[in-house]
Formats: sequence, C-alpha cells, structure tokens
Amino acid sequence: MTAATLVEGAKSIVRGKHKDNALKLQAALESLRRLEGSRLSIVAFNDAVIAELASYQKREQSASAAYSRAIKSGDLQQVREALREWLPLRPLLEFTQRELGALNATRTYGGDFTQFANENKNAREVLLAACRARLSTANADADQARADERARLSDEFDESDVASSPIVKRQAAKVSGLEAMLHRSETESIETTWKSFAEQLLSEK
Repeated sequence: MTAATLVEGAKSIVRGKHKDNALKLQAALESLRRLEGSRLSIVAFNDAVIAELASYQKREQSASAAYSRAIKSGDLQQVREALREWLPLRPLLEFTQRELGALNATRTYGGDFTQFANENKNAREVLLAACRARLSTANADADQARADERARLSDEFDESDVASSPIVKRQAAKVSGLEAMLHRSETESIETTWKSFAEQLLSEK
C-alpha cells in the first residue's frame, strides 16, 4: 500500500468524522441558542420594567416642577392644571422608588441569571454539549489539517515538521482553548461559565 493510499484513507475517515460532528454541533448550538434567547428575553423584560418605573419618576418630577412654576406665576388656573397633573402621580412615587430599588438590587446580585437558571434547569448540560461538540469539530479540523500537511509535505519531512506547520499549530491552539473552556464549564458555576462562553460558542465560526 502506497503512502498516497494511506493518506487518502486517513482523509476519508476524517471527512466522515467531520460530517458527523457537524450534525451534532448544529443540534447542540440550536439548543444553546434557544436558551440564550430565553436569557436575553428575561434581561430585556426586566430592562423594560425598570424603564417603565423610571418613566413614572420622571413624569412625577416634571409635574412637580410644573406645579412650582404655577405657584410662582400667581395664576390660579395654572395651579389647578398643574395639580390635576401632579396629584395622581404623587402616590406612585414611593412605590416606583421602592420597586426600582428592589429590582436594581436583585439585578446587582444576579437576579436575571437566577431566574434564567431556575427556568432552565438543563442550562449546564446544554452548555457542556455545545462545548463538547465544538471540541469534537475542532479535533476533526486539526486531524484534517495534519492530514493535508502530511500530504503536502514531501517524505523528507517528519511528524514534528507537520506539527510545526502554522495551520496545524493554529488548529492545535483552538483545540487547547476549547479543552480549557470545557474544563471550566465542568468545574465552575453555571453563571460564570454561561456568561463567559455561551455567546462565544454561538458566534465562533
């Protein structure tokens, strides 16, 4: 059996692995994308609630300022109009301040992510599956790069020369980075690893 036949056989095996890995990666990333969408929806909803409460504060402050101007104007009709605008907002001020304080405090201590994690108990498993799928694909890419370089280089070059090739080294570094990501995802808190890696896994090409 010639060296060319061996190389072509190795490349055929790599191509088969690559196709299988691509299908697994697609499924894993779709699950990850759904959960990340859920997390972002929680953040967006809470942002909207905070903005709505803040708008009441601004309206009350504006109405209060209008009342002060009306008093200074000496115009009773202006005072009546300012009171009609301001008085209904006064009882809401304490409530909005209290709610804003509570929501901001909850957010400071990770409330958005706690809600997400409580609603998605499988978040760690989904993140790990995406990490493993990315790593499998990277390993297949690294094998392909080594096979291509082995085929490109003449027989006078040994495996250390193949490993020193820039493209092979680049793929090896990618594998190393994903191995570190997987290890952290297995050992660190889901809040830390999700925030660190979910978007990276989804955006990586």
